[in-house]
Amino acid sequence: MKKIVNRLQRIEGQVRALQGLIEEGTDCEKIVTQFKAAKSALDSCFAELMNENLQKCLANKDTEEMKKILKLLVKK
Repeated sequence: MKKIVNRLQRIEGQVRALQGLIEEGTDCEKIVTQFKAAKSALDSCFAELMNENLQKCLANKDTEEMKKILKLLVKK
């Protein structure tokens, strides 16, 4: 989980930088680029977290927990 926390801290820095760009009135292209980078980093971090949790469920043969996670993933 330390790896995930470190990634989230980097993402937090990206989001703060994005806020700064918006507050400074930076051109739209730079803002969109940074926004997409932060979104991609967050998506990647989420995928890693889900992978770790599902791997634990498989290793522990915890089908109930796995069902809960999968239900959350497909919930709209």
